Amino acid sequence: MENNRAKILQAAARLITQKGIPNTSISDIARETGLSKGTLYYYYKSKDDLIYDLVDQHFQKIIEALIENFQAGNTLRDPVGMFRTALEMVLGDDELGRNTFYLTHEAVRGNQEVREKFVQKYNEWRETIAGIVTRFVNPDLPPGDLKTLSSLILAIIDGLTIQALLEKSAVNPAAVADMFGRFLSSLAREKHEKCR
Repeated sequence: MENNRAKILQAAARLITQKGIPNTSISDIARETGLSKGTLYYYYKSKDDLIYDLVDQHFQKIIEALIENFQAGNTLRDPVGMFRTALEMVLGDDELGRNTFYLTHEAVRGNQEVREKFVQKYNEWRETIAGIVTRFVNPDLPPGDLKTLSSLILAIIDGLTIQALLEKSAVNPAAVADMFGRFLSSLAREKHEKCR
């Protein structure tokens, strides 16, 4: 079963990259995988459901790579490097950006199922960001500040992704990371000063 699901996701990603979301049908994906439409619907009840899994899978890979990067490298004590790495990974994945904003558009237009999934996913992303900030920047931030900071980081990433999709050269991840990193560094300094 998992093999079929992986096969469907790989075929969908390939076709969506080639043809775009609106021009890729469930029939196209079924044909590409060699599975019947009925079998495909067994795994995914709609194209939006399938795209949601693609987005979730991409984000999971990015989060895992970021955490691995932070634990293994010099970014551990370097908020600028940490944020720059995160931005470069997210902004470097055009497919992820396009699929995410397609689904966001569907959620805002009233697709209740996609909306509920996105509300849940955004809550998970904020929690993941809060965990990274607590672990690598400042473990002593008050819960309200941590929640606000997590929302702010997610909003920055969303906004920069839109700008990069519209015009790649409009976003300089190094410059953004440097500025935001200075802010994160001030949080780390604040923690250090409180420890004295």
